[in-house]
Amino acid sequence: YQRRVHGDILSVYFFSSIKPHTPHSTQMYSAVRTSLIGGVMRSARARLARPVPRGFSTDVPSADVSEELVKLLHSGFSMEQVAQRVQKKVTPQEALRALELGNARFFSAQDRQPTKSAMERRCQIVSQSPFACIVSCSDSRVPVEIVFDCNLGELFVVRMAGNVITPEAEGSIEYALRHLGCKLVVVMGHEGCGAVNAAMLPADAIAKEPKNIQTLLDHIIPSVTKPHICMIEDTKARAREATVSNVSTQVERIRQNALVKELVASGNAMVVGAYYQITSGICDFRDA
Repeated sequence: YQRRVHGDILSVYFFSSIKPHTPHSTQMYSAVRTSLIGGVMRSARARLARPVPRGFSTDVPSADVSEELVKLLHSGFSMEQVAQRVQKKVTPQEALRALELGNARFFSAQDRQPTKSAMERRCQIVSQSPFACIVSCSDSRVPVEIVFDCNLGELFVVRMAGNVITPEAEGSIEYALRHLGCKLVVVMGHEGCGAVNAAMLPADAIAKEPKNIQTLLDHIIPSVTKPHICMIEDTKARAREATVSNVSTQVERIRQNALVKELVASGNAMVVGAYYQITSGICDFRDA
């Protein structure tokens, strides 16, 4: 389903770059483009129409939420108790579904542009309760909370160029799972990743980079220099496959973590990969 939507978007992008030269080709171009766009929007509506996970709302928080929090405080509840009352308890599957819904709202231009009231922000000072941990690239074109249409305090985000899993990143993931109660870990690569493209450069070019950049690329190079990737002639196709391969490698590294193994085996956590396409806004989840 997601690949079909992804393909439709790519087709729309491709057809948008074609200039028809005859009246017949103009008519065909318009018909095909309209059909493709219509299919994408129907798919987005279908995804949005699926059941919303319990504990999640598709509406922007209203003043009623703030009034409820005020009443709780006036009733003698402490800030800690109020924070516990608003925490979301979800399963790994529900957390993944929430991200799918949020991304569907985003790429179909129905995002909520969520915000929180002053009272809700004050409650957050006590503790945080994100439902998912996202390992993302540092790229400025991939703002995680916006891509998934999430609010303050809903996502624990670990950002590193090339979305690589270093010991520091792994420690952050462990913290999210063990101490914050996250149920889902997503490693999200993206279209046009500069770190992945750099890792595919010749060795002499990489050797000219500063030491720390070389260390970063060392985490990516094994994933992007596999024979089947090097055989791809099309530059964009090779870059996409290299990014997907890197995501799979980083996902496997996380799954080998002792804490992650324990939580996954007990059904209390899930680790998946994802590919975000900048041109369409669609995030394609993998290995879910």
